[in-house]
Amino acid sequence: MKTTYFKIDRDIQNHWLWQEKPFSKGQAWIDLILLTTYANNRRFYKGEVVERKRGELHTSLKYLSERWGWSRDRVRRFVKTLESDKMLTLNTTPNNTVITIENYDIYQGEYTPNNTLDKTLPNTLPRHQASHYPDTKKERKEYIEKDNKDKNTNISIPSNETVERRLNEFRKNRDAVNEKLRREKSWLWK
Repeated sequence: MKTTYFKIDRDIQNHWLWQEKPFSKGQAWIDLILLTTYANNRRFYKGEVVERKRGELHTSLKYLSERWGWSRDRVRRFVKTLESDKMLTLNTTPNNTVITIENYDIYQGEYTPNNTLDKTLPNTLPRHQASHYPDTKKERKEYIEKDNKDKNTNISIPSNETVERRLNEFRKNRDAVNEKLRREKSWLWK
């Protein structure tokens, strides 16, 4: 079976369709992904600076129950079900709940037409969809590092002087072509 995906803009959370409650289980799962931190950052929370890593969601069951229109017990059972299916990990403290979405980099990866999910199959399927996905954090880290090396992410950015030189060459060539066209087809330019 061919696996495909599409990106969802986080602004969908503000759309009237997303406001209808109670959420379905599928909508709640997508909502968790939408709420997850997409880049490492720091936030001031309850009097202290908290580091948030990519793929983490700092929340509370109370907040999710209000957001989804569910009871706290239903949210707890749902999150535990997702945890048992290896879709997320849950770390509860007295102050908050930290949910880490497993395979977040795969869900949010920057794929291009030449590097689609189906071309990289079977190595990029989420664990709950493929039994051969790396089992341990170490194996997943090695897999991601190998994948990044394979993508040839070394990009050289030309200096300002090089850009300016190439731009001037382009302008000269453009002007030369325009002048030649004017001479050959002078009636077009009148």
